[in-house]
Amino acid sequence: MSSRSISLAALSCVLLVSGTGCSQISNMVSNKASESLEATLTETIEEAQAAITEAEVVEEEEVPELISQADYIKAAEEASARAQNNAKTAVTRAEWTQVDGDWQQAISNLEFVSEDAAEYGEARTKLASYKNSQAAAAKNYLSADAARYTTLTTSPINDAPKAGTFEADARQVREWLHKGEFKKVNTLLRSSVSSNRRTSNGMMYADAVLVNALNGPGVVYMPELMQQLNKWVEAEPNNAMAYVVRSYFNQVPVTWTQLRMVREGSRDTQPDASSQQLLVSLLDSEIALELESGNRLAMIAQLRLAKLSCFETDDESSFDESFFEETFKQANAAMPNSFEVAQEKAQYLFLKDRSGDRALEYLRPLAAAAPSGSAVPMLIPMIHFYVGADIDAMAEHMQKPDVWPEVQKNAERAIAGLPDSALFPAWYARMASSTNNDAIASKYIQIAMNNGNESPLVQSFLRMMM
Repeated sequence: MSSRSISLAALSCVLLVSGTGCSQISNMVSNKASESLEATLTETIEEAQAAITEAEVVEEEEVPELISQADYIKAAEEASARAQNNAKTAVTRAEWTQVDGDWQQAISNLEFVSEDAAEYGEARTKLASYKNSQAAAAKNYLSADAARYTTLTTSPINDAPKAGTFEADARQVREWLHKGEFKKVNTLLRSSVSSNRRTSNGMMYADAVLVNALNGPGVVYMPELMQQLNKWVEAEPNNAMAYVVRSYFNQVPVTWTQLRMVREGSRDTQPDASSQQLLVSLLDSEIALELESGNRLAMIAQLRLAKLSCFETDDESSFDESFFEETFKQANAAMPNSFEVAQEKAQYLFLKDRSGDRALEYLRPLAAAAPSGSAVPMLIPMIHFYVGADIDAMAEHMQKPDVWPEVQKNAERAIAGLPDSALFPAWYARMASSTNNDAIASKYIQIAMNNGNESPLVQSFLRMMM
């Protein structure tokens, strides 16, 4: 290669590194047109190299001084102090995770101290101590968790749900009804509905309160409670809520009978008593809607009853689709794509097609479009659960390659949007255990235990699982 070729190659490299553009090259060459090309190239290269050297000096001056070895020690001590303080009050899994993270941060800072630093010996001593403390914190968490597990599975179920929860309010409503304090019941229900209050599981709060208030040992068929409900209707014949509550009271036993049929995969003819209660309940919901067309509790009651009335006998001809579909249309218009409305529709479609295909076809676009915080995506795992139970092959169904990914995706999405939920994590853990996904089951049992340690409903569910 000639000297001119070498100079041109060098110029190209230098200008590329220095950021000099083609127009700048042209100007350089034209300004020195009277000189020889070789001299021009040599001078240009020297100028570019000088510019690069100057830029490097500026860059070196702008680089901040690295953290000192003593600073690593200080940062580690601060993280250690946080870990010790947080460990004093840690109870939940998230709190213990924070303690572990603080210890890990302290350890990581110490590991940055170099061997040739004066602080190296101190760092190694603290490092061993911090690792022991981290291990002790993990052990304390496991001990506390084991104690909570033992309490949950062996001690009597907590009979005092946390104040402000739907379970506590359900008991309060039942007490008010027994005492004839109907105005208090009316106020609580209407306030919950108007504020669109939801439970930690994303369900309609007022609906959850009524179902739990009118269900349980000694509640269903209780003559004294029915007498009080009759008194409320007589005292306030124009109050839609009085009819709604009485409708719920009569539908609860019918609802649970139907759900048991779903689980057992049977369509036995309903007992006459249940049929009569269904009719009374349906009439009360009709009256409530005539008095107050926008009463959402009455709409839910009627939709639930419309679903049940279609499956009263084994006779396929008794499936009155038009009645359910019209009721669904009205409820969905008032509460578009709400969990309660979607749940009734999905259960209805499952009862018509036990393969679950029709229900899933309805739910998939609904779940995909559901906003964060909606419980609707959890309905897809619910249908798969029904299918597995119906064919008495839960594990086999859940382990299908096209089933478990759909269950996992929708369950985890719903739970992530409802961080305080306890029932859904417990339910998802139950499904995961059936597929031998032990890590997932363990993770979500922990979440359920942490979120639902004061919920009798969740405690009962977890106990059944364990």
